[in-house]
Amino acid sequence: MMQEIQASQEIIRDCKEQIKQIKGVVVCENCNTENPLGATYCSKCGKELPKSNIDTENMVQCSSCSKYNPKGMRFCTGCGQPLVVEEKKIEYPTKKICPSCGAENNVENAFCEECGNKL
Repeated sequence: MMQEIQASQEIIRDCKEQIKQIKGVVVCENCNTENPLGATYCSKCGKELPKSNIDTENMVQCSSCSKYNPKGMRFCTGCGQPLVVEEKKIEYPTKKICPSCGAENNVENAFCEECGNKL
């Protein structure tokens, strides 16, 4: 019976941790106030907050309210403001490689500078 209770308590702890991750908060151990993920000190009592083990690498922080949201979200779940999404930088080729001789050529070239073959 005790083992079942302990197993249930462990499940409850895991569920509470998942809820914190979904909400994007860290709870102060001193006063139980929820603070935005990434905060260093409690907004209510000023005590230092525990380091969060939430994977912020896969999260985007709202520039308006500082709440962390899962990547891919378009709007903040804390304040509703649009999330700034990193724009993917498009890299254009700067050189063409000649299939005949392997020489590097300017991207605008139609013919190889070394062997004259069509690129």
